Amino acid sequence: MLVRLRIKNLAIIDDLTLDLSDGFTVLTGETGAGKSIILGALNLVLGERASAEDVRSGCDSAEVEALFDLSGSPQVRELLGEMGPSDASETAELVVRREVSAQGRSRCLANGRLATLAQVRTIGDLLVDLHGQHQHQSLLRVELHREILDDFAGDSIAPDLNAYRALFDRYGEAMRRLRALDRDEREIERQKGILEFQVDEIRKASLEPGEDERLEEERRRLEHAESLGRSTLGATDLLYEGETQETTAADLFGQAKNLVAEAARLDPSLEPELRRLESLHSELQDVARSLRSYADSLEHDPERLAEVEDRVHLIRSLKRKYGASIEEILAEGARFAEELHALTHGREEQERLETERAELEKKMVRAAESLSAGRREAADKFSRALSRHLKDLEMPSVRFEVRLDREEAARSAGVDEVDGVDGVDEVDRVDRIKRSPRSTASTLSTSSTPSTVSAAGGAHAIPFPGGATYRVHEWGVDQVEFLISPNPGEELKALRRIASGGELSRIMLALKALMSAQDQVPTLVFDEIDTGISGKTGTRVGEKMAALGERRQVVCITHLPQIAARAASHFAVRKVREKGRTLTRVERLDPKDRVGEIARLLGGQEESALALRHARELLAQS
Repeated sequence: MLVRLRIKNLAIIDDLTLDLSDGFTVLTGETGAGKSIILGALNLVLGERASAEDVRSGCDSAEVEALFDLSGSPQVRELLGEMGPSDASETAELVVRREVSAQGRSRCLANGRLATLAQVRTIGDLLVDLHGQHQHQSLLRVELHREILDDFAGDSIAPDLNAYRALFDRYGEAMRRLRALDRDEREIERQKGILEFQVDEIRKASLEPGEDERLEEERRRLEHAESLGRSTLGATDLLYEGETQETTAADLFGQAKNLVAEAARLDPSLEPELRRLESLHSELQDVARSLRSYADSLEHDPERLAEVEDRVHLIRSLKRKYGASIEEILAEGARFAEELHALTHGREEQERLETERAELEKKMVRAAESLSAGRREAADKFSRALSRHLKDLEMPSVRFEVRLDREEAARSAGVDEVDGVDGVDEVDRVDRIKRSPRSTASTLSTSSTPSTVSAAGGAHAIPFPGGATYRVHEWGVDQVEFLISPNPGEELKALRRIASGGELSRIMLALKALMSAQDQVPTLVFDEIDTGISGKTGTRVGEKMAALGERRQVVCITHLPQIAARAASHFAVRKVREKGRTLTRVERLDPKDRVGEIARLLGGQEESALALRHARELLAQS
């Protein structure tokens, strides 16, 4: 859970420390006092984008630090172990620190070690589910309804979903390869001609790895044969042969060796030096013989030089066309040969892929039907459970239902239905989902944006038993939408068409309560979830949040006294002026001060006897 939040020099906050406990906590205060800045600071330390405008005017930087108790978060400890030392997975606490400079630069630290924003966001998703003021509007996005249902179903549909996705990927790859083969015959012949020329050009070159380096060395020797001969013969003459002078280096070494040998007979301690001279004399003779052999091997051969230069020029020409090295040229040649083989034997490959496609379609239909059956069973349980929570929130006559539909699609005579780009139209782009498992926190967040699907494809038209052809997606064939009838006598209608702001707030809270069993995020933060509700409904919302606080740490910003009275801990956020500047201050309220704050929320004066009596009654009921 979140134990402490410290904020320094952020917006109108100079230095603020918020010590939190488990259970249900509320923050209250006048509009503009800085409550949203506190939640913005929490967002910032959990990896949201930072801006230079976040830094308090006149300060060099802003800092936000959050302390978490990890005793109930094994996933986070495991993640920390991957990020840092091996013993990091055993740590019981985590300190995440975010620093933002006045120039807009920022850095993140996790337990004192630098961390990337992506790492901090991953940690944050596992620790905190932050629900902003208007995020209940995310329920109006129909594409989220399937994700919410799948999260509720959890392990009951996971095997079917994984099996279906594997088939979907295989089918998409088969479609991609079929589309590549389904080209105009003249285009195929033209491509074959190009590939044949490229394969033949590389094959005739008979390249060998490392050949270019060997040829360059040989070319330099052939070009400079006369100069190399003069140098090596001159060195041989000086060292050993003495044709141009009377005394050579070998002669001098021999004389020195004889003198030291004579001295060593008188003083045996010179024996090591004598052996060294003997070794050097022998080495000098070997060097002279090697240089003589090298000089004898040199020859000025214009014909061989021309051959080498032609070969070097050929290799350079191939490098300009096919790769920076001989290895890359050979790899390209192999790829060209594979493409040529595929084009030459395209009919056989196409027939094989068509057979594979037909088999995969049958398997996908079975997998999609099995997945749909699991979803229908989960949808029934989900509807009944959510209706119970909504009745607890003063929606006694509500009827809620999850509708599963399928979208019919035209099946072309070719390999697949293609809309827009890469076989995916705008509807498909909206409906794409992330491949990795998602927490309820990300599912119910308006900031979560669906990712693109694999390159294998987006949607396909598949025939189902009975003659209908449906569009199938990465998640299956089901189109999921929530329907609701909030009042008796009204027919079920799409949630996005009839739900009011207050109803959406209660539905979101009911979802949070319902999903708390599946969701392992330990801290839930609500920013003014009381939008559009009051009175008795507010009391029920407060009771539901208090009940949720028995299983999770719940932090809520509210203006409703009925909700605030249900909290186990109560903080008041106030705006003050000190030395001509506006600052935010937060105070944990004791029982006496809490009565006054509840009275203020009731709309009366804190000193009003009626408001104070009503406040005491609310607190006594909690």
